[in-house]
Amino acid sequence: MQQQPAASLVVSLDKEADNIPTFSQRSTLVAQEYAFPYHWGYYTQFRQRVLALSAAQYSSDPQQLRQFIGQFGADFWLLDKQSFTPEYVTENRLLREFSQTDRVLQGLENPELVLPNLIASCTALETDSRVLLDAHCIAQQSQLQ
Repeated sequence: MQQQPAASLVVSLDKEADNIPTFSQRSTLVAQEYAFPYHWGYYTQFRQRVLALSAAQYSSDPQQLRQFIGQFGADFWLLDKQSFTPEYVTENRLLREFSQTDRVLQGLENPELVLPNLIASCTALETDSRVLLDAHCIAQQSQLQ
């Protein structure tokens, strides 16, 4: 990530997003580490971002994914390889904290989710447990669906 432009924005619901600002000096849209309601205005905006991110990540509507990327200016999307399993969803702190677990679990039953189908064509970097996707590629490829 350090080789990417300094203004790059990473979106992720994964716990690993906590490490991106510290180790790569790049911004994240949300991260579990910052999910503390110190100030109502901050927390409201943070909550809206989490809801928008979870809705886009687990959406079957390609337009919703493109709108999310455009609205927030996402450059990369970090996913745990287990992101689309019930176990991951039920254990994800951000999804639990913002009452999204049940909605996302219902969405997992839909075989038409957009993002999992774009992983192979939009991967920028892959490790054993995570995959970093190019958000611009996601926006382009989702137009073809």
